[in-house]
Amino acid sequence: MTIKEIEARAGMTRANIRYYETQGLLAPERRENGYRDYGEADLSALEKIKLLRVLGVPLEEVKALQEGREDLSAVLDRRAAALEGAAAQSARAGAVCRAMRQAGAAYDTLDARHWLGEMEAAPPAEIPVPGTDAVPRVRSPWRRYFARSLDLTLCNMLWGAILSLMNVNILQQDTVLTLIIAYLAVGTMLLLEPLLLSRFGTTPGKWILGLSVTDAEGGHLTYGGAFSRTWTALWRGMGLDIPFYNLFRQWKSYRACRAGEALDWEYDSVLVLRDEKPWRAAAYVAARAAALGLTLLTVAAMQMPLHRGDISVAEFCENYNRLADYYGVENGHHLDEEGRWVEDVTYPASYSGMSLPKYTFTEVDGVMTGMRFSYGKSGSTAFWNGGYQEEMALLVLSYVKAQSGSGLLNNAADRMVRTIADRPYESFQLSGYGVNVTCEIAYSGYVDVPMMGMQPDGGEEEPHVSFSFSMEKS
Repeated sequence: MTIKEIEARAGMTRANIRYYETQGLLAPERRENGYRDYGEADLSALEKIKLLRVLGVPLEEVKALQEGREDLSAVLDRRAAALEGAAAQSARAGAVCRAMRQAGAAYDTLDARHWLGEMEAAPPAEIPVPGTDAVPRVRSPWRRYFARSLDLTLCNMLWGAILSLMNVNILQQDTVLTLIIAYLAVGTMLLLEPLLLSRFGTTPGKWILGLSVTDAEGGHLTYGGAFSRTWTALWRGMGLDIPFYNLFRQWKSYRACRAGEALDWEYDSVLVLRDEKPWRAAAYVAARAAALGLTLLTVAAMQMPLHRGDISVAEFCENYNRLADYYGVENGHHLDEEGRWVEDVTYPASYSGMSLPKYTFTEVDGVMTGMRFSYGKSGSTAFWNGGYQEEMALLVLSYVKAQSGSGLLNNAADRMVRTIADRPYESFQLSGYGVNVTCEIAYSGYVDVPMMGMQPDGGEEEPHVSFSFSMEKS
């Protein structure tokens, strides 16, 4: 029988059963997977223990009976005498209460010595019930939740770093990518947490918040037992992070934990709270902040160009192509080592914007010193939706951000990109890390339509637009 089955048949909670196991009153067999296998003999032993404990027989005497060191008749005689004494004591106390009431006793004038003489005091006999025989259960639902949340965050951070190294932009607003990372994290936790529990009895989140997990005897779980615990906790406790269902499962688990009910994943394990020292809360906040900081640093590192310093045109083109992939800028082409556009075979051209700009580079002794491109059109009746903002941003990130002195955080190149985004129809001059960036825009016959871009104003003047962009080392 499983513990759930013997719970139902014996009419006891698993906490009672685990407690009797820790006291040596019960020793079920173990299956190959490490789970307990209760037999009819175990059920019979539990029923005997339950009966004797309801009668008030002390646990030590129950153990002595089980080991043959006591005779049941003698134990029952002592217990009957104790119960009869307790009944007599209770009856006497009731009689004295009634006599005091009839005598009109008042507290200020109470003759305590007289009434104590009326009482034949005897120590009361305590009759425990099986519910008191239980391993203390840790409730603390929020402590449990935050511990598991930190563990899951660390798994998310691990996959965020791996995907970033694969040139995936984990900060992009992509629901599918978010779900993929979430499920990869859940899968990783399902593999790593059992290993940690079976080896150390805790996880990073549990350790910081003072929690550990043991088997009924206080030892480490087997890997199989820990795996079953983690799987059940992820499924029944967190709903496998399935949207909406996870909220339902967490709410159910929270209520069960607050009510002191045994949770589904604790059939074969015991959660232990070592202490609740104040420093643990501060350590938890620090761990979350460190995890966030490491994630941001990883992302910032992946946003840096592949080649840095005095780069060649070919190295610049590699920077450009990688960052275009990272930021999802797709025009069906990539730059070859000389800076010319080459159509992608895997992702053919589907560019619907203006024609691809023709880049002109300057290079001295194998070091790129600048580049430029220009654009102009007249007589078009089509709208003009900005001037190669994505391309200009990529050019700045690939070149300015590659210069010596460029750092991970608060980068001048990133500020340039924000300026480019904020001024789609304005000229500007920017500089950073020894590079001057210039954009000159001139247009006529256009009117700015909100949310639509520049459209011909319908006047007599023919629409015209021209602009040039350059980056030069100073």
